[in-house]
Amino acid sequence: MASTEAEQLADGWDEERCIAALAQLERLQAQLDDLRLTIPRVVEPFNSGLTSGPVIFKQFRQATVGSQNDIKAFRAQWQGQDIQSIFEYTRESLGKNSDLSTSAQVPIYGWVETEIIDKEAARRRRPGARKDESHISLEKNEIARTLEEFRKTHPNITVAAKEGNQDVLIKLATGDLKLKNVWGRLSYCCQSRDAFRHDLGQTI
Repeated sequence: MASTEAEQLADGWDEERCIAALAQLERLQAQLDDLRLTIPRVVEPFNSGLTSGPVIFKQFRQATVGSQNDIKAFRAQWQGQDIQSIFEYTRESLGKNSDLSTSAQVPIYGWVETEIIDKEAARRRRPGARKDESHISLEKNEIARTLEEFRKTHPNITVAAKEGNQDVLIKLATGDLKLKNVWGRLSYCCQSRDAFRHDLGQTI
C-alpha cells in the first residue's frame, strides 16, 4: 500500500469519505443482486413459448453474452482500487476495534441517495454557485407586505390570512356574485418573494 494511503488509514476517514464508501458498496450490492437473475435470464428463451429455433438461439446467445458482461463488470468493480481500499480500511479498523455492535445501527440502503444530496449541497456552497431561490425563506413582514400589495393591485379580490400568514383565503367577487372561492395553504414559506407573488397570482 502506498504511503499516502497508509497515512489516510492512520488518520481515519471523515464523514464524506465514509458515505462515499457506503454508496460504492450499495452499488456493488445492487450489481450482485442483479447477478442472481443470471440463470433465469439465460434459460428464459426456452420457457418463452417460442417455436422458432433460430429465434430461441438468438435470444439465448444474447442473454448469455449479456450475463457474461455483467459478471465481468462486477469482477472489475470488486477488484478495483476503490473497493479494495474500502476493504483494506475495514480490516485496519477491525484490527483496532473488533466490537461491531454499533454497526447494526448503520442502514444498509440509502447511501447512494445521501451521497448525491451531499454533493449537491456542497456544490451550492461553493463560491459563485448559482443559488436556487426556491429554498429561500420569506420573513413574515415580507409576506404581509406582498399580500398588502396584492390587495391594492386587485381591489375586487378579498385576501384573508391566518396562522401567521400560512393559510390564505382568496375570494373573487363582483357585487353579490361570487366568481371564485379558493382556500388553501400556500407553500411560500420556502419560496422567494417573486415566486410567492407568482403563486398568489396563479390562484385567481
